[in-house]
Amino acid sequence: MVWNPLNTQKKATDDSTVSRGWRIQKIAPETEVSPRRAYGTAVLLIVAVLLLIAVLGFLVFPLADDAQDVTDFLRRFTPAHTFLTVLILVFVLPMGLGCVAYLRHLIRSERWLEVEATCLDRDIQPAVNIDSGGKERGWTYRLLCEYTRNGETYRVTPDGQDGRRFHLFDNPRDVQHYLNQHIGPQGKCRLRAHARSPRRVELISKDGQDNRPSP
Repeated sequence: MVWNPLNTQKKATDDSTVSRGWRIQKIAPETEVSPRRAYGTAVLLIVAVLLLIAVLGFLVFPLADDAQDVTDFLRRFTPAHTFLTVLILVFVLPMGLGCVAYLRHLIRSERWLEVEATCLDRDIQPAVNIDSGGKERGWTYRLLCEYTRNGETYRVTPDGQDGRRFHLFDNPRDVQHYLNQHIGPQGKCRLRAHARSPRRVELISKDGQDNRPSP
């Protein structure tokens, strides 16, 4: 029985282990930053912006509360207050805009895009789902596909992974039947590709259901 790590996103394994027993060698996705770490950086930036705003408020609000009118407020507003206010604003505005842009980038980069692809080869092997403690055994597939995005062509190796679900079949004939339903006579198929990591792909199920966990 060929050991096959069905959830490569959960466990880091070397290429030789992932491809053990397979005729089609696994093409590893690009190394990517952990979403948790990326969102943690964004949160720290937001906290820093809020702290600077709080410092600015600590400097200005007492003066505004004690001042009787605008003239009195400006009289109390010393050159030191002006210098500190300008200094804080110089940091707050760029950091605030940077946070918005960074969060927008993170949200967009975590999307999955549907792409048209061509299946060049297919491999069917016995496998065991290690996430089930070795209890779930059967047959699964690995494909060699090619697709183009933004003018660049990628060769990828989608396998049975489909979000939280992994496709295991009772026998090779069932695998072949499943693939024939999802791959056209000319090898045409549809893949779900990660926006930030174009070699991280999944074969889209015929029902079109997205079984990936929410980011």
